[in-house]
Amino acid sequence: MENFHGYSKDHMRKAIVFCLSSKGMPASQIADATGFSVPDIIAIVNFGMNGPGPDATYDDPNALVFDYTRHYAIGWHIKPDAKTFLMLGGGGYSVPKHLLSAKQDATIDVVEIDPGITAAAREFFALRDNGRLRIVHEDARVFLNRAAAENPGGYDMVMGDTFTSSYSIPFHLGTVECAERIKALLRDDGVFVCNIISAVTGEQGKILRSIRAAFAAVFPRTHVFPVSMPGRPDATQNVMLVALKTEKPMPLAWDAAMQAMLAKEYTLPLEQDVVALTDDYAPVERYAMPMLSQ
Repeated sequence: MENFHGYSKDHMRKAIVFCLSSKGMPASQIADATGFSVPDIIAIVNFGMNGPGPDATYDDPNALVFDYTRHYAIGWHIKPDAKTFLMLGGGGYSVPKHLLSAKQDATIDVVEIDPGITAAAREFFALRDNGRLRIVHEDARVFLNRAAAENPGGYDMVMGDTFTSSYSIPFHLGTVECAERIKALLRDDGVFVCNIISAVTGEQGKILRSIRAAFAAVFPRTHVFPVSMPGRPDATQNVMLVALKTEKPMPLAWDAAMQAMLAKEYTLPLEQDVVALTDDYAPVERYAMPMLSQ
């Protein structure tokens, strides 16, 4: 069968990749099920059915293609002397590679649950061994539980990129208890920055608000930045959640790029219509349902 209701076989196979990925299946297993290579799967999930967008470039393997990845810089704007970093979720390893290139005194630990993702990044996305990079293949929450006890105060900045789908939400990384582990891992003036797929306001923003409520219950200061459509906080998009271990205000920015990022902050009061996620109660499926119906 060459087509189904006007869709080609290739298009249907890519749709299957999306479905399996949204269910949390590792890329290596999706490759076995669909015949796509792991790097092709990463490209499909990251770039969509038609491949990379017109602004994507691989000329510089350390460049940040996606706009939201550049917003992790808010973290080192807040703490410019940051040297020790933890990244939850490796993906294509673009952020760790950029960080190691931009900050020559930085060390970074990356926790990625799927070894197949790391293997693809090594073979196709210019991930190289580096004495300042440590990769751990493990569920991020398992790592946090252990590291918070063994290495409290070990990081200047923790970055999260695990909330990448509205279909499969790792709720255990957005709970009050998880926030407590992250806070314990940070130094006294440490910063947490996390990417979340959600709206900020309205029915489609309940996931963001429930995760933000969990971190606000633990951290003294939080900030929310709708990245993709700051003028449409009711629209599902990349949203950066920033949590500070101190009460210090957001520092002023003098360069235009950082000024533009900080100007995206959502500063109005958030609706109080959700509970803070906890390990015992995390109704993420109910909160995500409005996004799935779009």
